[in-house]
Amino acid sequence: TGFFYLELKPNERELIFLPAFLEEIVNQKRVEYSKKTRFDIRFESIGVTDNQFVQIESLELSSIVSNIINNAVESYGPDAGPVIVTCKDQGLDCIIEITDKGAGIPKEYLKRLGKENITFKGKKGRGVGLLHAHEIIESFGGQLQIDSKLGEGTSILITLPRYLTKESSHRSEFMESAGV
Repeated sequence: TGFFYLELKPNERELIFLPAFLEEIVNQKRVEYSKKTRFDIRFESIGVTDNQFVQIESLELSSIVSNIINNAVESYGPDAGPVIVTCKDQGLDCIIEITDKGAGIPKEYLKRLGKENITFKGKKGRGVGLLHAHEIIESFGGQLQIDSKLGEGTSILITLPRYLTKESSHRSEFMESAGV
């Protein structure tokens, strides 16, 4: 008693405020990795945050972002380093960027990621994480892009269409026509 929880049905889209949603995931990851004292998992929100709403399946997006953060942390191996999750708005889209300065991904694998079951985790990995992520993000009307350099790190961009009310849609059209 006294606890409130929201039970979501599979494939049920909801309107979420992306900066708060991502900050909560980052806070959970900080707790999860708190015993690895040298890890620095940060959240940054850039731009006008009051218009960073998206309509998605929150359980799916949470799983995708959590998995990408895990991969970023694991990319450092036994060492540690920063993982930065950024949320920003760009035109009619919201952008999630997750970056690390870990091992990076070999160039020959980059084009195959998201299209095939590929894993770098040996027997621990199933290789479906990014394949599934691509499919889900595209079902939301978005895109997932990966930029990585061996030995320099990886940046993953998730682009999601902003939720627009009629009022905000007209405002965006006005701002774009005014060159703002």
